[in-house]
Formats: sequence, structure tokens, C-alpha cells
Amino acid sequence: SSGINAEWPLRPGTVYQHVLCCTAVLVLCNLQGGAEAQRRRIGSDLLMASMQDSISLLTELTTDQADKIASLTEDQADKIASLTKDQADKIASLTTMMTTKLDEAREEIGQLKRDLSSSQSKIAQLENGTALFHNETKIGIEELKNNLSSSQSKMAQFKNETMVAMDELKSELAENLEEKRAELVNATSSMKNESEAGMEELKSELSNDIEDLAAKLDDISWPEGSYCVLGSGGSCPAGFTRIQGYIYTIYTASSASYLRAATFGDSSIGCRRGCSYTGTNHNADLKIVSCCK
Repeated sequence: SSGINAEWPLRPGTVYQHVLCCTAVLVLCNLQGGAEAQRRRIGSDLLMASMQDSISLLTELTTDQADKIASLTEDQADKIASLTKDQADKIASLTTMMTTKLDEAREEIGQLKRDLSSSQSKIAQLENGTALFHNETKIGIEELKNNLSSSQSKMAQFKNETMVAMDELKSELAENLEEKRAELVNATSSMKNESEAGMEELKSELSNDIEDLAAKLDDISWPEGSYCVLGSGGSCPAGFTRIQGYIYTIYTASSASYLRAATFGDSSIGCRRGCSYTGTNHNADLKIVSCCK
């Protein structure tokens, strides 16, 4: 049939288009007259064949698409189940964590409530104690004021009594001072007279003692014989001759260990470089001054 531009085999994307075209051809054939009866049969046959092929192809396509959809649905179902399991696990873990946090928060809230109750109780006790302390303090201040007033009165009375006693004491001291002053003047004058008499007597006694001592010194003399004594003072007594000798730089092993410095009147023994010298060449000096007869 020249009026049908059929494309065979039909592509899956054009099945419905061919069905529509065949239907339109059938309608046109029925509209034409008897002269075209043969042509209508041919078109009808072609239309029926095309429709059967289209239905068969549509059935195959529907089966393939159903298989693909089923396969796709199973994969998606597995994925959805896996995702659902993961989400369920996460939700369970999150629920457990949230439950734990909620329990901890409840415990903290309960502890805060207990602390708040305890704090309120302590605040109430503190307020009661503060009020009691305020009352006791007020009473104590009143007592202190009363005691202070009483003490001030006693102090004023004591001050007056003290002033009176001091005036009396001043008067008595003035009287006693005059009496003692007169007694002291008399005693001083008497002691002065007695001291002058005693001094004169003491001078006379000392003068006599000095004269006796001088006479005794004149009677002192050196024993008889020949002897020497160490000289002192740069001169010798009468009848004695001054004789002196020395030796210097006497070698010693150690000044500190073998020599002690000393002086005997005008005589002496000592260290040439000082007895604390610790170096070498320790030397000693010896000097003897005598009075002989």
C-alpha cells in the first residue's frame, strides 16, 4: 500500500506511533467507496499484521522492562534495606546516647535541685543567725553604752577625788620640804664644821707618817759583799757600777717555736724580725744591763 510508510522492524520508540498510523489508515479506508474495496482489504491486512507485530514487540518490551524494573527494585530494596539498617543503627546509637545524656542531665538537675534546697536552707539559717547576731549586738551595744556612762561617772568622781588628794599632798609636801630644807641646812653646816676639823687632824697625821717613812728610808742600805743586780731606770744605786752587754742576730731554728720575747728592767731578749716571722734565717737579740759592786 502506497499510503502506508511502514518501517520494519519497528523501533521500540515508535510502536505507539505505528499503531496510531494504522488506525488512521483503517478509518480512511472505511470512508472510501466500493471501488476501493480491494485496496481496503489490503490495508486492513497490513494493518492487522502491523498491529500484531506491534503487540508482540510491546509484550517483549514490557517483559524486559518488568525484569529490569524488578532487578532495579531488588537492588534499590537492598540498598534501601542497607541504608535503613545503617540509619536504624545510627538512630539506636543516637537514641542510646541521647538517653544517657538525658539521664545525666536529669541527675545533674536533681543534684542542682538538692544543692539549691541545701543553699536555701543555709541561707535561711544564715538569715536567722544574722538576725540573732544583730539582736545580740544591739543588746551588747546598749550594755556597753550603759557601762561606758557608768565608767565616765566613776572616772569623773575619781578625778575629783584625785585632784583633792593631790592638793592635800602638795600642801603636805610643801610643809615637809621646808622642814627638811631647814634640817638639811643645819646638817650641812654641822658636817662642814666637822669635816674641816677632821681634815686638819688628818693632815697632821699624814705629815707625821711621811716624816717617819722618810727617816726609815734613809736607814735602808744594800747588803755587804760583791754581787750584781739587773739594772732598771737607766742608773744604778749609790755604790754600784752599771755594766751592760749584748749579742745580736743569734741564729735559731724557728722564732715561734724556740724563742719568747721578754723584758727585765733595762735587759731584754727578743726576735730580730719579730717572733711571728715564718720565713728562713730566724735570729734572736739578747741584751743584759746590770748594776754591780
